[in-house]
Amino acid sequence: MRHDGGVHVPLPTLSIRAALPVAIVSSALLWLAFSPTGWWPLAFAGVALLSLATAGRRKRSGFMIGLLAGLAFYLPLLDWLLNVGVHAWLMVVLSQAIATGFLGLALAWTSRLRWWPLAHAGLWVGFEALRGRVPFGGFTWGRLAFSQTRSPLAPLAAIGGAPLVTFATAAVGLTLLYCLLAVRRRGPAVRTYAGPAAVLTGIALLTVIAPVSSTGERTFTIAAIQGNVPSLGLDATSEDLVVVRNHAEATTKLAAQVAAGTAPAPALVVWPESSTDIDPRRDELVRSIVVGAASAVQAPILVGAVLDTDDGRILNAGLMWDPRTGPGQMYVKQHLVPFGEYVPLRALVGKRVSMLEDYIPRNFVSGTQPGLFDVAGTRIGDVICFEIAYDGLVRETVKAGAQILVVQTNNATYMRGLNPAQTEQQLEMGRLRAIEHGRSVVVAATSGVSAIIGPDGRTLARSGIFTQEQLVAAVPVRSSLTIADRVGAWPEVLLSLVGAVAIGAAARRGRRRTANRSTGRSPVDSVTREAVMTANDASRVLVVIPTYNEADNIAIIVGRLRTAVSHADVLIVDDGSPDGTGELADQLAAADGSIHVLHRTVKSGLGAAYVAGFGWAATRGYDIVVEMDADGSHQPEELPALLAALDNADVALGSRWVPGGAVKNWPVSRKILSKGGNRYTRLALGLPLQDATGGYRAYRRAVLDELPLDTVSSQGYCFQVDLAWQAWRRGFRIVEVPITFIERERGESKMSKAIVGEALWRVTWWAISSKRAKPAVRPVESGLPAHSGTVDGTPSNVGA
Repeated sequence: MRHDGGVHVPLPTLSIRAALPVAIVSSALLWLAFSPTGWWPLAFAGVALLSLATAGRRKRSGFMIGLLAGLAFYLPLLDWLLNVGVHAWLMVVLSQAIATGFLGLALAWTSRLRWWPLAHAGLWVGFEALRGRVPFGGFTWGRLAFSQTRSPLAPLAAIGGAPLVTFATAAVGLTLLYCLLAVRRRGPAVRTYAGPAAVLTGIALLTVIAPVSSTGERTFTIAAIQGNVPSLGLDATSEDLVVVRNHAEATTKLAAQVAAGTAPAPALVVWPESSTDIDPRRDELVRSIVVGAASAVQAPILVGAVLDTDDGRILNAGLMWDPRTGPGQMYVKQHLVPFGEYVPLRALVGKRVSMLEDYIPRNFVSGTQPGLFDVAGTRIGDVICFEIAYDGLVRETVKAGAQILVVQTNNATYMRGLNPAQTEQQLEMGRLRAIEHGRSVVVAATSGVSAIIGPDGRTLARSGIFTQEQLVAAVPVRSSLTIADRVGAWPEVLLSLVGAVAIGAAARRGRRRTANRSTGRSPVDSVTREAVMTANDASRVLVVIPTYNEADNIAIIVGRLRTAVSHADVLIVDDGSPDGTGELADQLAAADGSIHVLHRTVKSGLGAAYVAGFGWAATRGYDIVVEMDADGSHQPEELPALLAALDNADVALGSRWVPGGAVKNWPVSRKILSKGGNRYTRLALGLPLQDATGGYRAYRRAVLDELPLDTVSSQGYCFQVDLAWQAWRRGFRIVEVPITFIERERGESKMSKAIVGEALWRVTWWAISSKRAKPAVRPVESGLPAHSGTVDGTPSNVGA
């Protein structure tokens, strides 16, 4: 490791066996930093360890480590989404994990910069900005800032909002890691610590001067009602009348306390989101319940209601109900929750997740204006449930004139047993917003936690969970804007720009390295002239057909093959089929000397069968070996095109997903699985094939001789990916030939979840653990052209 004058401390590169557990530990520490555990200092270590796990890795490997870390973090953090359904939970978790994968890629790419602590802190801000906007309007749960509401960094929100808190959190953790690495270097120069000292001192000074105040121009007495619900999850408000009566009952109790002098008279009473799922403007019974509560407390009630419009739309709204004049001002929720208030891609998702269709038969309609209510000379800003998590929406409400913020939430939908994770995490968001905007925040929840928070983030009143409670407090009223309000989104833009500049610097560094790299060829043994003789001369061709219970198909497929390519020999590798396939194969071999049979006593899988067939071919001097399924999905009539393609390639791969390729008789789900698997393979391994999982292919013997077949243990689709990747990494030329794949008509498919699972974990492991970034370059004397592609003329750059 270069000392560089004692002023540069690079990140070390861990072995893959160390990097993976470090990434998982990073996620565990970050998870523990959030409520309900709330051990906020662990966030510093979590951020530092993720940078350590990705340091020095290839971009693809960095992505895979980030993806793993994202899964390890979001699976437990968002477990409350299971109440909506496992499909919704997995879709949201996967989208966030993929975003974390790109963060891991960026961290790996920029880990060699001299100023990597600031670069990585900027990348965290950019990462959060991105996932806070896409997909489905963004999802901001798990932002670093939301773990720091009780830490010394929280006051920074008043200067630069949540982005500055995130940047500071990451910068502190990464700077401390920088210092630890410097200490390990056994006494580097004192100036090594000048930069870290400046960063930490600057952050400390900002927290001291941050304009956080607990006072206001005056006070306003406000009450939050928590009525509780009879059930949890998507059924939380199914007993609609019970829920609205619970909130009316709690309000009446508050009125009695006011009359007895044990509670101050509120100027406003706040009911939570979905305190009535029956429109009180249209239903006489619900209307009478709300009127009775408002009359008892003699104060307007901000009712969280599901409202119907005349044209059949449905709204999630805050409806102000005056005890004398009835319903008046209204706010319609702007940022709707995917899988909670609408089903994204309903035509696709709804048909496959029927539970969502049952509980969300209609998508809610979003509002367009900030929620502002004038009550007794005070402007109340309303945000509903998840809206508290979005910077711009809350800022817009404050800048429109809100002097107090109210959060109406129905967290009962997401409560899992006695686990308060969702509601506690949301409460911390409200605490950060109080500091950021210098506003009192009132959180009214159906089943807890409800709270009243001062403008400095201190809790003035708080409820339990699954209780019926009334919280009342005189809160400070503030009209002035904080620095964060005035500067708006600029801190996020500028801090994200730090990350963008880092990516640009890493890209320039990479280009310089490429320009300086030797242009010499890789020291790979040349392919012999005999291995590249054209496929149309005297080459000996063997077609290997593995079988297990293919008695209905084997004679048909072999007959078609012998007609299509009469000069090819056939090897049937049977794994002891109990349906008599082996005996039928022996009969075919007895009648035709070009047909051979290799009997194996146990079913060892497709990969093992092909490896056995390849060994058989090698001992008998075949020049070209073909893989073909026995079920008719691979048409023998298309084999001549594969063989002809070997005139200019080492491997010819029958492809379903290149132009001219097709699949027949497959359901949509199978097509999505195949295309998705191939896209994941291209992303994870950098393997430029459209159909790496295809099993209809022809190899020159030289390829099989060089591949480490004795170490191959993968099966099924994974076996095909394994061999294609191994061949590509060694510089062999691969072409994709369009074929038409026809799903079997007889017998049972060997596809299983185990095959899919094996492919997923093996490809992921190869992507993380592989060391070679690019394929080898084979010498020109191989006789093959410098590039290859599909045989229809569409280049795919598969060769070296």
